[in-house]
Amino acid sequence: FRYKFAAIHFGLGNYHEALRQIQTIMNSPANLLRDDLIIHARLMQAIAYLETGDYYLADYSITNLSRIIRQNPYSGQIHHFTLSALRKMIKSDPTDWSLILEELKNSIHPIMAAPYESKCLKFFDVLYWIDHR
Repeated sequence: FRYKFAAIHFGLGNYHEALRQIQTIMNSPANLLRDDLIIHARLMQAIAYLETGDYYLADYSITNLSRIIRQNPYSGQIHHFTLSALRKMIKSDPTDWSLILEELKNSIHPIMAAPYESKCLKFFDVLYWIDHR
């Protein structure tokens, strides 16, 4: 349930509360969470840190997420594309983020019909975040 609460707060733009919920998720015992939910929670965490302007923690979260995605068979192309965009965003000025996000959106559209990729979007809809930020 914590993941759903975090996702609701994230979707409403209440990033600080979403981060609080995500921290609760990350502090729970590892065997209680599915690997795909951990990936999505970490992805949401990295984006929330970017949105709140905490670039140091965003960079740390992106590095941690990168390690998790590399080691996990549940990561999809959407995760890899989003991680790449987040790396670009952390290195660029926030005024340039719209171009990076448009590029991410264009790379996701062709693959979003694939079964696993559409499942990724059900747990954390990156396109919704791009369109509503």
